[in-house]
Amino acid sequence: MKVYLHSLGCKVNKYDTESLAERFRRAGFSLAETPEGADVYVINSCTVTAVADQKSRQAIRKFRRMSPDACVVLSGCMVQAYPDKAASLDEADIVAGVRDQEKIIDYVNRFFAEKAQKKVPEKVLDVVEHDRDETFQNVPIEEFLGRTRAFIKVQDGCNRRCSYCIIPTARGRSRSRTLEDLEAELKEIQAAGYREVVLVGINFCCYGPDIGKHFTDPIELACSMGFDRVRIGSLEFDNIGPEAIEKMASFPNFCPQFHISLQSGSDNTLRRMYRNYDTKAYKALCDRLRETFPDGTITTDIMVGFPFTKPSATGFVRPSRTAPSRPTSWWASPSRPKRISRTPWLSPGRSASKRSTSSPTRRAPGRPPRNCSRRSPKRSRKSAAAA
Repeated sequence: MKVYLHSLGCKVNKYDTESLAERFRRAGFSLAETPEGADVYVINSCTVTAVADQKSRQAIRKFRRMSPDACVVLSGCMVQAYPDKAASLDEADIVAGVRDQEKIIDYVNRFFAEKAQKKVPEKVLDVVEHDRDETFQNVPIEEFLGRTRAFIKVQDGCNRRCSYCIIPTARGRSRSRTLEDLEAELKEIQAAGYREVVLVGINFCCYGPDIGKHFTDPIELACSMGFDRVRIGSLEFDNIGPEAIEKMASFPNFCPQFHISLQSGSDNTLRRMYRNYDTKAYKALCDRLRETFPDGTITTDIMVGFPFTKPSATGFVRPSRTAPSRPTSWWASPSRPKRISRTPWLSPGRSASKRSTSSPTRRAPGRPPRNCSRRSPKRSRKSAAAA
């Protein structure tokens, strides 16, 4: 049987998709390069934005229309973050989260076994929540189809709770890959003919504390194995100190391409985002990288339209004066998404007792407001006598 895998989102998701492809190859499935004529469709979803959720839903419906009798599998971050919404998609036969993705092949085999017995395959929903004792899932990959560079995941999860981010719910706590497992996969990739590798992670700079290492250790390992080019994925502000920068500069085959998320140019907005830096510290880091890597590249992310911000006359986005000291959290629990009430934040110096709790009275179109008469105003005695 042929399986077609469709990946959305970041480089870590692409690695997870290749990991699923490796599992299907070992199970005897053949990988389809195009979606036409496939027996199994696997969508590895992303949920970092609403557009990513929309693309996942569109892909499911597209593949269902393309092949009504095929097995459609929905997996990835959207399923892990919103299991109820994912389960409500009738086009998906199997809904599985980020954890225990190796069970997907068993579910697919059971789907076709029930179909061979002329039974209606039962829909599968398997979403296991992340826990604190979870470890890194190691699935070595031998090759990356259609790519000249190999993406190697060395870290997963994130311990930070930025006010706008759903990733800790979808990916769990930070966990690192051991250098022994990483070295074994790098040797297989090198034997397959790959000369360039990209080390990626959900929060790459958080690699190591759980296993007693530093995020520069996997870079040093990859550079010491003779690859022509070694790159790294997106970085956060964490742990990028002078020693780490000097250590990366000592590797001749390291490509100095740094993608460090800024998110906002306003210090007040950064505090409401729960970011652990300000614009001055970010600029100092960029200046240090420019000084160490004169030919390096620095890119970033900027979030526009964060809640409680408004455009100013100068064109910059400044925080609103009525913004709260703490940002609105969309999640009442770190492990289970739950919307909270949308009660407006009070302005500074305004107490809840002074706030009006009565809702405005609605009136029919064309009807005058309350306490307003249709009669014309009374004329004075002088104007009446003159008339």
